[in-house]
Amino acid sequence: MIGVYYLWDGAQVLYIGASINVERRLRQHRRNIDFSGYFVDKCEESELRDREATAIREFKPKLNEVCALAENRSNNIGSIKSLDLQRLTHDQTLDN
Repeated sequence: MIGVYYLWDGAQVLYIGASINVERRLRQHRRNIDFSGYFVDKCEESELRDREATAIREFKPKLNEVCALAENRSNNIGSIKSLDLQRLTHDQTLDN
């Protein structure tokens, strides 16, 4: 099943995601997220990202915020490592 899925704890939406295989993705989340229920908004694959982004903006689930912060940190670290590698390569070229 293709769609945007909402995980909740009975009182609030905890996490919103999108997948071309929602059933498999829910099984994966069961290992890491304690949720009591879910809802799936079925859609075409081409609509997934837009619908997911709209739902996240509307509901502002806490776990999406945590994931976004972690992803930004990872991207920043990757960028720093990339810059350091470029600087090192550049400096070595100047020394030769």
